[in-house]
Amino acid sequence: MALTSLGFLATVTLIDNQSDKSTLRYVFGSNVATFADATTAMTTLLTALGAVTKAGIVGYNLAEVFEDSAATGAGELSDIAVVSARIAGTPVKWGTLKIPAPEEGIFVEASGPMNKQVDPSDADLVTYLSQFEASAPFTTSDGERLMDMGTPANLKGWRITRASR
Repeated sequence: MALTSLGFLATVTLIDNQSDKSTLRYVFGSNVATFADATTAMTTLLTALGAVTKAGIVGYNLAEVFEDSAATGAGELSDIAVVSARIAGTPVKWGTLKIPAPEEGIFVEASGPMNKQVDPSDADLVTYLSQFEASAPFTTSDGERLMDMGTPANLKGWRITRASR
């Protein structure tokens, strides 16, 4: 995997007097070489935007974009592993994460009826899901953390197929 930086981009969310929101997307030029440069440019842009719009600026997102132009996948994105995992602090609540084009190794069997069931003891799957535990750097899309993924009873999952067009 040879990811190279394509530069920076930003989104700015605006809100009007009826609480309708609009998102603007900005791509930085090649003269913005560092995150510090992007932050400075963003501050200037927000000031300039505020002077030309009556909408309120709700927030913004600033990111560096990376791409591997030679990358191709081996799986189908319409094949998805849906994993349900217990949420930390509320063991009766489950969160759902999706893994597009899953590796066959995360399922109980490589073929047959158990090929549709996620293996809660699979080391690669546990390593991935542990990135969302209480002391890990990421949260679920709802901002929640997962319980100990090393405990098989804390996760379950299955394979689904989404129709492609």
